[in-house]
Amino acid sequence: MEVSMRILGRAKAREQSVDGDSGASYEADAGREAEGTSTSLAPGQAVDERPYSVYEVVTRQMLEQVKADIAEVKTRVNALLWLVVGAVVTELVMRVVK
Repeated sequence: MEVSMRILGRAKAREQSVDGDSGASYEADAGREAEGTSTSLAPGQAVDERPYSVYEVVTRQMLEQVKADIAEVKTRVNALLWLVVGAVVTELVMRVVK
């Protein structure tokens, strides 16, 4: 929860800084592209994965929860499959011994 609050704080700060720019950064990027010096990433350069908005933070949290739920379902299905395999093997052993 503490991490979420820090991310939300950063996202809000970014929103305020973008709103305060009133498009100046977009104009600067357009100017750089016209000059041939765009801000695109060089090969091997890391991409900034920090969220840019509160919506993105909430969406990421929801996706992480779905990911955890899917992992739990996968664990339960695997347990059921092993239970069935164990029952079949036990039945086969009982028929052979009989």
